[in-house]
Amino acid sequence: MTAQAGSKFAAAFAATEGANDDWLISPALNLGTNSFLKFYAKSSSSIYRPERFQVGITTDPYLTPDSFNFISGPGYLVAPTIWTDYNYDLCAYDNQQVWLAIRCVSEEAMAFMVDSFRLYCDPGAPTLMNINLNAGWNLCSLNVSPSNANLPQVLGTIASRVMQIKGTEGIWQADNPYSSLMSLSEGKAYNIQMEEGDTWIVGGEQIAPGSPIPLAEGWNLAAYYP
Repeated sequence: MTAQAGSKFAAAFAATEGANDDWLISPALNLGTNSFLKFYAKSSSSIYRPERFQVGITTDPYLTPDSFNFISGPGYLVAPTIWTDYNYDLCAYDNQQVWLAIRCVSEEAMAFMVDSFRLYCDPGAPTLMNINLNAGWNLCSLNVSPSNANLPQVLGTIASRVMQIKGTEGIWQADNPYSSLMSLSEGKAYNIQMEEGDTWIVGGEQIAPGSPIPLAEGWNLAAYYP
């Protein structure tokens, strides 16, 4: 068995009796525009039955099998014994967070092989979040993922009015080179002290409402994704 490119590939083997039901699922992917999927697949051997598979996509973060829309069409595809190029137009899902899946449904075969899995898209327009901050302390979190979450850059035009920010990772204070909080993290909330009220405008990729929020042992300031 040789890879289509490089030295490694993904494979689903016929390890037990009965048909395969093996899923290769991507992490969450934020699409831009003109999105499409490209990968290579093949059957490992002509001695056994050919490999069968489906290609699916979902916007449901719970990733239940029924949530996937199989864009490969009804039934299943049959993989030849040579590396074959597969392409799928994903424009219907532009500017959304998605999960992609390749499902092996072979029966009495040997190994279904996948390689060079690539997603292409043009950057989408950033989602803007407007947060009204009062003078004094404010508890807030982001439902967008900024391209640059470093402090003070992520604060934009309100940076001069922010006195300090407190989070579970540390504290950031204006003009303090010893600040322990260097950037803002997804899934976390922060206490922001303002010298005077202002509107914080943050641009970035939209974070899906169902995105998991990691919690550490002990107290947490958790984000809210409306």
